[in-house]
Formats: sequence, C-alpha cells, structure tokens
Amino acid sequence: MAPISPRRLAVQKVIASAKFKQNSKQAEDILVRAIDDARDYRANPHASYKGKKVTRHSFGTDRPKGRKDETLIRAVVMSALFQAWLLGFEKSPRINNKGYPASPFVIFAEPILRMAGIGKIEDHLEQYRSYRKKALQNFHVK
Repeated sequence: MAPISPRRLAVQKVIASAKFKQNSKQAEDILVRAIDDARDYRANPHASYKGKKVTRHSFGTDRPKGRKDETLIRAVVMSALFQAWLLGFEKSPRINNKGYPASPFVIFAEPILRMAGIGKIEDHLEQYRSYRKKALQNFHVK
C-alpha cells in the first residue's frame, strides 16, 4: 500500500476539524485533486499565447514577462471548496465580511487555500461567490 501524501493528511485534518457530517472522503478527494491541479498548472502551464496555434515547434517558446493571471486557477480551487462544503453540510457556505470574526467556512477554507498558494482569502472568496451567484442566476439550483 502506498504511503499517504502529506497534502492528503493535511486535508484530512482540515475536514476533521470542520466536523463534516457526511461525505468526508469524497470531499477530501475533490480538494486534494484541486490543490494538485493548481500546483501542477502553475509549474507547467498548458495555455498557448492568445491567437497563436500551438504546434510542436511553437509550444516551447518564451512566454511574455509579468505576473500571470491566476483567476482560473483560483476558480478551480474555490469551486472545489464550495462543492466540498455542500457535500459535508448540505447547505451553502457563509463568508464573513472583512474585519469581522471568521465564519466556519472561512476557517475551513483558509488552510486549503494556503496549500494551493492562494492569499487574500476573504477577497477571493467574495469575488468567487459573486461570480458563482451571477453564473447560477438563470438556473434554479438550491
């Protein structure tokens, strides 16, 4: 049997401290996969330049300078967090306002986001929640 990775153990601790009522194993798998995908994509980006067709000759060229946009990487991890919370508690997560005491969801999300290399936790959670609300506006999802 293969040893359990330190990342998986850390996610297990976070889930245990959040006291998930159900589906903790499924939530653990979702979160570990999202963290691994975020770290892998940062190390090996697969996106090509805008408007340029990727070929075996053009893929290895230099990328433009400057900080890369990580909005989509954050969206993957945030989506996994929201999905894991819904699996564990069957209710939508609540995010506290900045400067107020942290809600249980923010306490749960903080170590996961740190593992994925994401800072400004409350700002990014608010941004993702508003994006999610707008995206689901036309659907009747509870």
